[in-house]
Amino acid sequence: MNNSPIQIFIVEDNYVYSLMLKNALKEKGNFEITTMLTGEYCLDKLDMNPQVIILDHLLAPPDDILGPGITGLEVIKQIHTKKPNLPVIILSNQTDTQIATDYWQSGVFDYMEKNLLVMDKLVAAILRAVNK
Repeated sequence: MNNSPIQIFIVEDNYVYSLMLKNALKEKGNFEITTMLTGEYCLDKLDMNPQVIILDHLLAPPDDILGPGITGLEVIKQIHTKKPNLPVIILSNQTDTQIATDYWQSGVFDYMEKNLLVMDKLVAAILRAVNK
């Protein structure tokens, strides 16, 4: 049996939320988690070989001077170009069904809304993703 921690990237522009999510996940399983504030940084670090990426839909720009950041959908397209089998789970405040549909069509592993009850569902999705 492999006892190595599951390698996870959390890509979330809300630093406080990303730390809350990281701490909550660590309490629920054997996870090694790297948090990132931008999609660009995530794309630069794909060589760290995460097993799962948890990605926010709307990502703020790395610096307001640089203009708008890239959306989660744009990040997924680039991830799938570089690592087509890497599972990506979207965790978003968006309730627009068209946005969710766009993500499903892009090949995300799972899409869920941010809320207080999401943690068990998120852990289950992570475990499904690494065992697929």
